[in-house]
Amino acid sequence: MYIQYRGFNVAKNSRVYKFQVLDLDKEQREFTVQILSDTNHWPSLKLQDGPGICYERLEQELGRETQNTRAEQNLQISESDILAYLKHHYPPVKTFGPKPLPELSLEPTPAGESRISAFVGRGISPLRPDPLKKESEVSAILLYRPGDARDLLKMALQSHSIDIHCLTTVQEALPLLRDPDPPHLVFTEDTLPDGTWAEVVKRSLMASKPVKVIVISRVVDVSLYVEAMDGGAFDFIVPPLSAIKLDYVVKRAMETVLGLRRELPVTA
Repeated sequence: MYIQYRGFNVAKNSRVYKFQVLDLDKEQREFTVQILSDTNHWPSLKLQDGPGICYERLEQELGRETQNTRAEQNLQISESDILAYLKHHYPPVKTFGPKPLPELSLEPTPAGESRISAFVGRGISPLRPDPLKKESEVSAILLYRPGDARDLLKMALQSHSIDIHCLTTVQEALPLLRDPDPPHLVFTEDTLPDGTWAEVVKRSLMASKPVKVIVISRVVDVSLYVEAMDGGAFDFIVPPLSAIKLDYVVKRAMETVLGLRRELPVTA
């Protein structure tokens, strides 16, 4: 079963998130999940949290389906759904023991300073590899200008043993996307020296195997967010970039693209 996010509509006192579900028997269904803006936890939600909360709720409903009981096609998020999501993805900061991982803004670092080297200098690893992970079967293109933000993104991928191709232009990425075995993921800035995220998504959709594109914007722009998600991007993230946020996005993208590739017919 494949769940695809299709954007959201802003209604009175709420947002309505749209999803398309493709079942194993190729049946296609449309779902909506509503979040009311007068919930107690609404102010603490980031732009990208809405799709995540609704995706997880829909996934739970679909998991409860039986032959006689189908999931409701119009769902509504409750306070408990939001609270469970926040507890899972934004755990409370401890006052003792290992210090929480700091967030990294996409703003330039002052001369002579390095946020990444500061972490390492204090013996703190921004992202620790999962010791239970097997050797990775996943590769990714990182289309991003050099700097601290790219370093953090790179470490987020390396923590999952993902093979990374660090590039800066669409043209550099084209040979890899045209390869018979293209990278599974692409993390790209919204604007590149020779194009935009839209060109990257277009080229990725033309790949011989499923490729998922995650767009990274330097500013919070709702119209760009909606445009990217409706335009075929898998996810859209904005500053500040945190280890927890990146880890969640990487895991979900990996699971999705690997699942899609497993369903491809085996060729001799």
